Amino acid sequence: MTGLSRKDTAKSRLNIAWTDTIADGEKQLDVKSILQELRGNDPRPLLVLRESSGDKKLARLLDRVFKNEKFQLVTQFYNCVKLSKDVADQAHPYAKLFGGKNSPHIVLASWDGTKIKKRLVTSKGKLDWKDVVGVLKVDYKKSADKAVKELSKLLNTFDTLDAARLNLRAQITRAEAKGQTGKLKGLKAKMAKVDKAFEAAFTKEQKAKDLGLRRAIVKAGD
Repeated sequence: MTGLSRKDTAKSRLNIAWTDTIADGEKQLDVKSILQELRGNDPRPLLVLRESSGDKKLARLLDRVFKNEKFQLVTQFYNCVKLSKDVADQAHPYAKLFGGKNSPHIVLASWDGTKIKKRLVTSKGKLDWKDVVGVLKVDYKKSADKAVKELSKLLNTFDTLDAARLNLRAQITRAEAKGQTGKLKGLKAKMAKVDKAFEAAFTKEQKAKDLGLRRAIVKAGD
């Protein structure tokens, strides 16, 4: 199922939380310094996007990747940063990460920069999933691949429950309008079961998302 046909609860899980960033200064930085500047205090590994320079074919390929549900789900384990297209210019402070021939549009990097992967999109717009989850292994204790599989299943659960809730609300509204007290009691009991099922699904979701960061979150002022 694609994100376009998902219902509200599932859709809310498929948003990619991009942070738009610009270089802090004009001095050209080495790769280690670039990653340090981009990550800030966020303990997650980096997923860095260089915006398209107007290449329509490339834009379509990237769009296909960003609409992939597996990719959308796995991005929550990354610190997602979006940069302007000019970061590939030789004089740009971030040139050493993006510069050179065939400059990449997506870069994945572990928090400490010991593992960096570039050019993750094939000519057919497919994602190198092995690299995507491979970088995460450096910074998380548990498998992101298993987590995404579980989260994908939960999207279907959320859709089923959203549909049930919407249907029950409509039935309750009609029963209230007609003063069908007996029917209302049964419908509200069914709604309570749906609410309970949602709570159980949310608990499963939180458990699946907890991959165990190897590095503690740094709070402001620490």
